[in-house]
Amino acid sequence: MNAQRATRSEASVNEVRLGGRVSGEPTEVDLPSGTTISRFRIVVPRDSTAMTRGSKAVSDWFSCTAWSGAARRAVKSFKVGDHVIISGSMRRHHVANWSGIASSVVEIEVLKAKRVA
Repeated sequence: MNAQRATRSEASVNEVRLGGRVSGEPTEVDLPSGTTISRFRIVVPRDSTAMTRGSKAVSDWFSCTAWSGAARRAVKSFKVGDHVIISGSMRRHHVANWSGIASSVVEIEVLKAKRVA
């Protein structure tokens, strides 16, 4: 049984590490629950792959959210254009738009973040 658990944990991984440029300064948001989070976006250059060949897009952007106090403090000083490395996990949740229709959103839950030279 322990071997099965180890195999499952090795096969089920939700780890993200991205390096790119900050494209939107972090903003703090107070949720209805009373929790404060920081949101920002980073832009990452797009490598040429079988899927992206022929595309005119040269980068991808990712929405990021820092929930913990340590992560919020780490991203607080980020400015547009800063080169950063973040690590965390992908999270999917549903949000309603102005007409009440739910959409699925994927964002990076930032666990660690740092600015790099």
